[in-house]
Amino acid sequence: MARYMVEGSLLLFALAAPLSGGGLALLPLALSLPVLLRQLQQVPRLAWPAASLVGATLISAAFGVDKLVGFGHVVGLLLLAAIGLAGGHALASDAVLLRHRWLAVATVSTAVMATYAVYQHFGLHIARATGFGGFANRLGTLLAFFGFVGLGYLLTLPRRWRWISIPFAALVLTGIGASMSRAAWVAVVAGAAVMALRWGRRGVAILLLACILVAAVGSLQSRWVGRWQSIFDLQDNLDRITLWWTALRIFASSPLVGRGPGSFPQLQAAFMPDPAPARVPISSTPHSVLFGLAADTGLLGLAAFGWLLARALGMAWKVWRHGDIFSVGLVASVVAIVVNDLFGQGFYAMEVASVMWIGFGLLDGLYAGHRDGFRRGSGDER
Repeated sequence: MARYMVEGSLLLFALAAPLSGGGLALLPLALSLPVLLRQLQQVPRLAWPAASLVGATLISAAFGVDKLVGFGHVVGLLLLAAIGLAGGHALASDAVLLRHRWLAVATVSTAVMATYAVYQHFGLHIARATGFGGFANRLGTLLAFFGFVGLGYLLTLPRRWRWISIPFAALVLTGIGASMSRAAWVAVVAGAAVMALRWGRRGVAILLLACILVAAVGSLQSRWVGRWQSIFDLQDNLDRITLWWTALRIFASSPLVGRGPGSFPQLQAAFMPDPAPARVPISSTPHSVLFGLAADTGLLGLAAFGWLLARALGMAWKVWRHGDIFSVGLVASVVAIVVNDLFGQGFYAMEVASVMWIGFGLLDGLYAGHRDGFRRGSGDER
């Protein structure tokens, strides 16, 4: 009974998360958490860095400007990290569940979300598609993550079915384009480079060809061209720069422990530079995980998050070098969602944060399951 509960919860997450329902799908996973923890065959390598991040957040909350909000963030972070790491390990340890059920469900769900985004943009003439979740940036982030996961999965299918990866990639890319999310666009470039470089010159050649095709098609959409060019225009980014500058000023007021989780919207007006590069409305975060952690948790939180990323990237390097095509796709998805959050606020959004932690857990589980092979350098499938 416990096994079916865990499998059902994980499959529900695979169905709901690409559709922006990851936050709601966490409830059955939270109820399954005791079972997930009992099934762990070993402590995840990311457990201690994650615990240090929770601890740093707890200390910051204790000294923060709004302790109730701060402790709420601590509880949320603790649950997300525990569910994500334990759930990811459960998936990685069950090849049948992961590769024959979970990935298939997540890939189909991603295709549905991308199709709806394309319909919103071109059929309903919505300037920035939002998908089912109502947020354009989150749509782009989710499609980027699950797009690489789905692409890796489709490329592991029998040869007669691998052609599906081409229309799937085109559909997801169009959906991401429809979101007009610049952070997601940059994340896709980073993830695509991760996948391409795994196969040396052949991969780079395929990436360059794909970039030419995407640029040619994208040039037909003037709004997309203008949006892409705005990435490199300082004037178009003054609002973000103002938020980052504000976050740095908050950090400078309490550099060791920050001003407490969730404090940014309460302090933004008081710490905004005067004169500011741009007047921006009150925001829940400074639109960057690094600036957000700096303002909220100070050096303690930044150090803990740096430890988490360093260990995750170390495992990703091994999985990327010696894993199969799906493993490379997973590494690309994790890199993409981290790069996206350097310019976004997914770390503070349940729909995206749940996916990020599941990605960390899957990466941790795949590394643990093949650690001996990685150490010997075996399993390379170039």
